[in-house]
Amino acid sequence: MATSRVTLQQASDHSSWESKLEAAEVSKSDLNALVFDYLVVEGFSDAAVEFARETGIPTTIDQDMIQERMEIRQAVEDGRVEEAVRRVNELDPEILDTNPPLLFHLFLLRLIELIREDKVDEALQFATLELAPRGAQNPEFLADLEKTMALLAFPHLARDDHPADPAFASITQLMKRTQRVKVAKELNAAILESQGQGMETKLGGLVRLMLWGEERLNKAGIGVNDDRGRQWADIVLNEAILAANRDEFLDRPTAPAEWHDFDGAAPASQVLSGRDLGTAEKGTTNIRYPIVATPPDPPSRGMLLKSFLSAAPDAKVSVSDFLKDIPAKDYVGFNLLLFDLQSSPAEVGYLSNRPEPTQLTPNNDSCQGISNSPWDQPYPKVTEGEERMAKTLEAWAMEGRNEEDLVTRMMDLLSPAPPVTSAKDLFRATRVQPVIIGPDPNAPPADRPTEGGRWYGTRVSTVIIVRDDGHVLFVERDIALLDHSGQVQQGHKERRVAFKGDSL
Repeated sequence: MATSRVTLQQASDHSSWESKLEAAEVSKSDLNALVFDYLVVEGFSDAAVEFARETGIPTTIDQDMIQERMEIRQAVEDGRVEEAVRRVNELDPEILDTNPPLLFHLFLLRLIELIREDKVDEALQFATLELAPRGAQNPEFLADLEKTMALLAFPHLARDDHPADPAFASITQLMKRTQRVKVAKELNAAILESQGQGMETKLGGLVRLMLWGEERLNKAGIGVNDDRGRQWADIVLNEAILAANRDEFLDRPTAPAEWHDFDGAAPASQVLSGRDLGTAEKGTTNIRYPIVATPPDPPSRGMLLKSFLSAAPDAKVSVSDFLKDIPAKDYVGFNLLLFDLQSSPAEVGYLSNRPEPTQLTPNNDSCQGISNSPWDQPYPKVTEGEERMAKTLEAWAMEGRNEEDLVTRMMDLLSPAPPVTSAKDLFRATRVQPVIIGPDPNAPPADRPTEGGRWYGTRVSTVIIVRDDGHVLFVERDIALLDHSGQVQQGHKERRVAFKGDSL
């Protein structure tokens, strides 16, 4: 009988909870306020202004202050900690003066960057003057300080191209970009608090509260239906998530991603991409294998995208029909992947002309990758990347994290950069550390200039997140570039655009 009473009580509690849930009302203005708060806290000032205008939210937005906060946050994420600390102190010295743990975390990042740059003497001096005294005053800081100082004994662990070693996992964890992002979020929260705002998005707090409530309900024996429980990620997100590296010769003249108009062929507000600013190199192709003779007088492959993206609305055709009409054999080697996310259902199409024209409709519901090889002959980095992406997305959804965390995880997914000592190593490197490629593409790459050689590597990493409601977040991050003297420099800039889009 005891079991029966418990079962009846659980049923009663479940019914009561369902009734309360049905009775709860959330107004459109409440939802608008949540979205607006998210845009402001995460730094999308232009989108916040436009959203406030469209929804009639009575507010004033200090766009300069938001921009300043985002630039400081980005400086930390890029490893420019000294700049970030200086700018925070100029903004409000009390932010760091009254938050010793935050200042210590920033100084740890600064020490890591000094070690990464092989400035051992400067690192030792910095640790002695800035970190050791703080560790002595706050014993809870000592563990992280000891891990960081261990990098002085094993400086190779600080290099981006060093392969993961489980024996040093606790140390190398400090070297990952996720550590910078964690501290950048901590600093962002402190700045927000100093300005009298919430330290995080209200939406993020509600999600955590929902997960906590679901856990309490489950412990109480009150089951939560899938359509009301942790499946929130399916509700909030995502039509498509794309992550890609652009590998090319670094002296190739290009422009970073921006809105443009294909020389007047489309409205300037409809096309967001980087651009090739050089003249066409006849016969040049990134499709390495299989080797196929170059057709005579091939048209520019850039016209393929231009034709798709600049079509007038009344002349728009399906992705499948557009690809069918392409005379693929007339072009040098290409892989073309197109999306139309405004159609219902969303369309995805793939066309390649190597070895023969092949048109496919990829599986919309799985993680799939592509590189400079035929679809059915993927490079090792593609198959490995598909597996890692699937695991990354699963972990992200289960942990209930936000969109910004998803961007960070996707950028980490694009980061593995094993040493490149032969042409075949390029097939395994998700991110290509800059190397010299000579006139013979099959010759071993070099790590210093050679006659006729050019610097080759990953120029930018790009993450695109498309939500079910049509909103798009586009993030492009510089990885490597050449300075005016032709020397390779690490990229520090990032371009971030939030908008509502149609085709990709």
